[in-house]
Amino acid sequence: MLTPPCFLSIRRLLVQRPEQCREYQWQCGDGSQCIPLSWRCDGKKDCFNGRDEDKCSQRKCPTHLFQCGSGECIGPHLVCNRFINCADGSDEGVGCAQRNCSSQPAPRCDHRCVSTPNGPRCYCAAGFRLQSNTLSCVDIDECNSAPQSVCKHTCLNTRGSYSCRCHPGFYLEPDNKSCKTKGAVGLDSACLGGKIKMCSQWEFNAQWQAAVNSCGTLRLLTSVSRPVFSLDYHWAQQRVYWLSPDYQSIRWADVNNSNKGTLIKGI
Repeated sequence: MLTPPCFLSIRRLLVQRPEQCREYQWQCGDGSQCIPLSWRCDGKKDCFNGRDEDKCSQRKCPTHLFQCGSGECIGPHLVCNRFINCADGSDEGVGCAQRNCSSQPAPRCDHRCVSTPNGPRCYCAAGFRLQSNTLSCVDIDECNSAPQSVCKHTCLNTRGSYSCRCHPGFYLEPDNKSCKTKGAVGLDSACLGGKIKMCSQWEFNAQWQAAVNSCGTLRLLTSVSRPVFSLDYHWAQQRVYWLSPDYQSIRWADVNNSNKGTLIKGI
């Protein structure tokens, strides 16, 4: 039985400490923790010891950052600054003094010329991508590259950046990406009322309701009747996600109840 707050982070629940990791999980080196395989070398340390980001040289850095030989991504201003910032020291070397942006011939960069141990290189500002001619920079359309991961509702591309917009009836949260219903009650307060309700703004008669037993076990009053924890709603996909202890998985269902399935098994 859960105690308030009723809803826990799904990402935290996915981090386990079993005796043996499963085939779709990665072991964090010391055998005390397992994480999903997709979290390995994703740029964020999920293992308590940070092993999931070790030796990730295969990860490609954004074009506005310098790629260390040991896999790290650092800012161009940290290259050839007489201080070692890469674990393998690949950001420093004799090439910094012998061939730099002050020497001739230096490339005529669209944005910025950076001295590196391998000679002068052109770098673009964040939000731009270096063209194949290694001189010119072009704007990155973040909205077309991965719109749902960039903004929760609507994404508007701008030169060198982007901005997020929310649908009518919602406001933009401080992270400038997420949207929240205007006048919405927090989940903790909703739990105290014994019910959580979600209404469709397009179908005012359509309502999804979940009964909460003293902020503990949550039962969906739809076609899904098994106990669930950590309920979440994805606006763009019009889909509800929940953690199901009976199935030992994260499951989902469309809000119109037309489809349902399993996102991750064996948690």
